Amino acid sequence: MALLKIYDGTQWIDVASAHQHDPSITGNLLSGGSINGQVLVWRDSVNAWSGETLSLVTAHSGLTDLQTNPEENTDHDGRYVPVFSAETPASPTPYSGMLWYDTDETAPATIAKQNHKKIIYVSNPVSGNSFPALSVPFDCTITRITHVVDSGTCVFNLQERSETTPWVAGNDIFTSSESATTTMSACTSFADATLSANTWLHFSASSVSSSPTGLWIGINFTED
Repeated sequence: MALLKIYDGTQWIDVASAHQHDPSITGNLLSGGSINGQVLVWRDSVNAWSGETLSLVTAHSGLTDLQTNPEENTDHDGRYVPVFSAETPASPTPYSGMLWYDTDETAPATIAKQNHKKIIYVSNPVSGNSFPALSVPFDCTITRITHVVDSGTCVFNLQERSETTPWVAGNDIFTSSESATTTMSACTSFADATLSANTWLHFSASSVSSSPTGLWIGINFTED
């Protein structure tokens, strides 16, 4: 898949990254990035071509060459016509807003999954504790959970529960309840490791001894 680029007056940049490159741009450069017959919608952030639409197939009708001046119009409007080339365009001289479809550059086939870590802290845990502790806004997979207390022990489990009914029992995360001690322990095998977007991780303690004043649970997960 070749990449569509736009000239910002000094250099060529990918259309998809234009916002990061130029913080003065507040609207989308294009409402659609596909070109083969698809409609491009320009915003007023690019040379004030506000709200104009044009099919690129129509734009190429009768096209013999690009104009050498961005203000010149003949039987087509060259502002909308990208240069198709494997080499950086030299003619016409690049101008702000000019499009180039780079035919020999490929975009990454996949985007690496994002890794995250969240901490659940329970102050003075006691047997019978039961409450929603964490929610994430996207589908994800738990890869590792660690836990430790500052004294004593705390036996607990986590459940995936519905966003709208967190007090209704759901699926246990651990195959059996974990026992947190003063030595940090890690778990990488789970009964339910996949969480749907916006569901709750619900904490419940079934047994506590020697009055720990703090329980820390570290949860590593990746976006699906």
